[in-house]
Parts: sequence; C-alpha cells; structure tokens
Amino acid sequence: MLCTLPAFWCAVSVTSATSYIFTQAQCQMGLRLVDMGTLNAMTYGGMIASAVIWGFLSDTLGRRKIIVWGLFGTGIIEVISAFSQNFTMLLIMRFCSGFLFNGSFAVLVSYLAELHRTQLRARVILLTSLFFTIANTTLPLLAWALLTREWHFKPFGDVFATAIVPLFTGLAFLCLPESPKFLMSRGRNEEAMVIFKRIYALNTGKSPESYPVSVIRRNR
Repeated sequence: MLCTLPAFWCAVSVTSATSYIFTQAQCQMGLRLVDMGTLNAMTYGGMIASAVIWGFLSDTLGRRKIIVWGLFGTGIIEVISAFSQNFTMLLIMRFCSGFLFNGSFAVLVSYLAELHRTQLRARVILLTSLFFTIANTTLPLLAWALLTREWHFKPFGDVFATAIVPLFTGLAFLCLPESPKFLMSRGRNEEAMVIFKRIYALNTGKSPESYPVSVIRRNR
C-alpha cells in the first residue's frame, strides 16, 4: 500500500504537471492557447492509444513487469521532456509519457486486488482513492515550492522534479512479488507457491516451510 502512494502521485504528475509550467513555457516557447490545450490533451491521447496494448501485455507478461517497466519508462521520458526546446518535442514527449504510464497505472489496481484476500479487497481499493486525493494535493505544493522561488542550490537542476518519483517507485515495486493469481492463471503454480510462502512468512514471522498449503491444483 505504501508503494501505491507515490504511484498515484506519478499519475497526477503525468496528467497535470504540464498545467503548472504553462506560465513559463508560454513565454519561452511562445505557446498559444490552442497549443496549451493540445499539450494537455496529448497525454490522454497517449493513454487512450495504449489501453488495448497494455491490457494484452499485462495478461501475457505479468502485472509486476508492466508496473516496473512502465514506471521506469515514464521517469526516463519525463527527464527527456524537461530538456524540450520546442513545442513539437514537448508534444511528442507528453504523448510518450501518457503512453508508457497508462500500463503501470491501469495494472496497479488489478495488482492490488489480486494480492489481497476477499475480505480486505474492497477496503484496499477504497484506500487507493484516498491516496489519489493526497496525490492531488502534493503536486500543487511542489509547484508552489519550485516555481515561485529562486533556487540557488541545484545539483540536478529542475529536471528530476517530476521524474524522480516514477523512477524510485519502479525501484520499490522491484522488491514486491508477482501476482500469485496471474501466475496460477498461466499454470505456474510452483512460482505462485513460493510467493505464498514468502507472504506467509512476512505476515506471521514463521518459517516459509510451515505454510499449511503444500500443493496448488487448478480446478478443472
């Protein structure tokens, strides 16, 4: 659950961060009103264009891989986007950012649901809504802190203001297991058993070998 908080922050950042830089970008790039509207729409265009692709890949490659590589890819695109020198480059980067992030964000809720038992699943999904609200308050605070002040100490400039979150979130999800439900749906019951034992050991403090289930069979 703690890993999902920065993941939702990434979602807000990818879809809304452009709005906060319009004041400076309008002067530096000579953006018109239609240009600013197109930039905002381009992110959602990338998300819409990639919906079917990510749905197929998440059911083929796994939930965790899509989340990790989607977040890493988004972070890299955000870094490149920060170096944009013209409207066309910024437009392409916003499309790519939405295209890549849509996969990890769409799979995230499924991943959470599949990692929790039925009694907790609804509560977990409800908490993610709260995290999304918190993320919506942190982005304006970040913009206020960065854009309204002159920073004299800039070890990396302003490049990593929005890119650092998806990169570190991707690293965090590397430490989490694949969804056991996905593994079982692909017939990889042995791998699912290893994950169940690991979760059991973390939750109870007992040895993984004491896990009460010894065999997983698919219902016919």
